[in-house]
Amino acid sequence: MLWKSYLIKEQIKIDRFYSAFRRYYGQGYGFKGEIHNFWECLYVISGSLQVSADERIYNMSAGDIIFHMPLELHKFTVLSENGADIFVFSFSLEGAMAHYMEKKLFTLNDREKRLIGEMLEYMEQGFTKVCLGERKFSYKQYIEPMEILPLYSQTVVAYLYRLILFLIDENGVTAFSTEPDAEIFKKAVDFMVSNICGKLSVGDFARHCNVSEAGIKRIFAKYSGVGVHKYFLTLKIKTATELLNSGMSVGQVAEKLGFSSQGYFSATFKRETGELPSEYFGR
Repeated sequence: MLWKSYLIKEQIKIDRFYSAFRRYYGQGYGFKGEIHNFWECLYVISGSLQVSADERIYNMSAGDIIFHMPLELHKFTVLSENGADIFVFSFSLEGAMAHYMEKKLFTLNDREKRLIGEMLEYMEQGFTKVCLGERKFSYKQYIEPMEILPLYSQTVVAYLYRLILFLIDENGVTAFSTEPDAEIFKKAVDFMVSNICGKLSVGDFARHCNVSEAGIKRIFAKYSGVGVHKYFLTLKIKTATELLNSGMSVGQVAEKLGFSSQGYFSATFKRETGELPSEYFGR
């Protein structure tokens, strides 16, 4: 008898974790924001948050989950009076369907809530097994067992595979906020993107959005946690990594993005990413 084999079509691949933790934050707590070259997921167990993801602003409540893609500037503020309990983990994600998770916030159905609950329970049990003495908070809290328990990392990834595949297959997407300040923020960021090669001032952004300079500064502080110039620079660095990865030289990228010299660009890139642009060239 001849047996026919069937190739497993691997649509997503996860082979590395960077952080994983659960934490309660009180009302008004604001995470100032960060940007990194791997994926990060934030799941709201209880309470409500306002979350910024580049130019998009979301209001999240219990059962909502967001996936921040690499090089996406993200932050959050706790809105609910009783605070918020959240589960955060960051990881690598590749594959043909990885793009589906970009720029989306999901509201989990009952099956997906049970699945992420089981994943969190399993990670908590693993952490308890390896924890010695007083349990201190760590952003790597739930990935510490990966170095000790032989089945732990693959089991965690199996849970995450199922969750992401369920989301791709069946889940609806929650729209982002349309409140006035959020609309202005999006308009300003869109203006930055369309003028990424230029040299723009705070006044330029304020005039484009028909607000005062103080107003545009307040909106960026509210939604991004950084100043207007800093945010524009972050977008330039993000664009620079894409151009370098496409094969453009360091000098060409510096000139295209409006830096005064290659040396200044290299120093700025190193300060913002921790690596020299030459390390990205042709990656």
